Amino acid sequence: MKNTFKILKLSTLILFFFFIAGNGKAKACEIKFQIVKNEKTIYNVGDELVVRVVVEKTHRRCETGIDATEFSGDGLKVTAATPWKETGNGFFTRELKVKVTGNKNGKLVLYAKRTCSKQGGMGKLELKGAPPKKK
Repeated sequence: MKNTFKILKLSTLILFFFFIAGNGKAKACEIKFQIVKNEKTIYNVGDELVVRVVVEKTHRRCETGIDATEFSGDGLKVTAATPWKETGNGFFTRELKVKVTGNKNGKLVLYAKRTCSKQGGMGKLELKGAPPKKK
């Protein structure tokens, strides 16, 4: 009877552990941005800056290559990019040349997105743009 109770208790603990571990919001990729050239408090239309993007693939095996990372912007446009470099185990880096195109609300955003079967990943860089000039 004692052994049955021990087995039941151990089984419950194991199931509880897998339930908790399975509910984590782990993403396949963490994406971070850093401005490396022309950092400002407020950007004007026509300004250019260089942004370093670092992608960490947190799962060892991902069927989606690093080149599948997509960039889009609201008030920002990528005009050039260096090739991706693997800078460590699961870490990839590239630099983007970004031009400020502006928008109506002055909230400039550059998005990076990865889509795969392991939840993908998303990151964004938010900058403040000068208010649009009144006509």
